[in-house]
Amino acid sequence: MNDYAMGLGLGMIVALGVYGIFALAARRKKDGCAQQYDERQRAAQGKAAKAAMYTHMVYAGVCIAFSAGWSPAWLDVPTAIFFGVALSVGVYAVICVLRDAYFNISRSPRATLILLGSMAAAEFLVAGRRIEEEGLLPDGKLRMTVGMSLACGAVLAVVLVTALIKLAADKRQEARDEES
Repeated sequence: MNDYAMGLGLGMIVALGVYGIFALAARRKKDGCAQQYDERQRAAQGKAAKAAMYTHMVYAGVCIAFSAGWSPAWLDVPTAIFFGVALSVGVYAVICVLRDAYFNISRSPRATLILLGSMAAAEFLVAGRRIEEEGLLPDGKLRMTVGMSLACGAVLAVVLVTALIKLAADKRQEARDEES
């Protein structure tokens, strides 16, 4: 096992541990970090999850076709699988944003937008560093180290742009409603 794989595994374990701690803390606090969504938002999240599942199923079918011989020469299987997961998560998040089911009803989306923007920038910086070190397509294939960062950065950037557009449209609608 190389150093990168060990670092990736350790990073995933640490991230899951931190997530677990925050999840436990959120459960213990009734009014604190626990996210409260109304029934309409929960229904919209369910529809978004359904669309994301269908997206992933279609993408899995495309990957099966690739493995049957119709394969792009620039993409390996693990990176293609990760792209499918990132695509599904992106579909879910965008649909939730468009249906007003992404942001907690009791909080301002500003902190979430700042977090999305900083995470997207960090992912693109990591991808840029890897591309500078290894190249975009060393040996003619997109490596997972670059592909994961590009996919995560792209999904975060798309969700951020969608959220900004939605918030601007909501503000314009509120202004029109106040004028009426």
